[in-house]
Amino acid sequence: RLIAVLPQSIEDGQAYLNKLGVAVDEVKQLRLDAIGVQGTPTLFLINSSGVITEKWVGKLMPDQESMVLKALEKHTSG
Repeated sequence: RLIAVLPQSIEDGQAYLNKLGVAVDEVKQLRLDAIGVQGTPTLFLINSSGVITEKWVGKLMPDQESMVLKALEKHTSG
């Protein structure tokens, strides 16, 4: 599942993501510092036990996007 955590209201967050063309399964509202996020965008890969297994901070370059996709494939196939 892909969940977006944003500081604004859920409705505003969904509108923002829609404007960007980003599809997510769920939008949650939370102060980002409450989950240790100090810069945006921040991307976490969390396993089924709720443990963060990967973390990327900042805009992803093409080679980093490839790393994220490989990590997702590994995570979903394992």
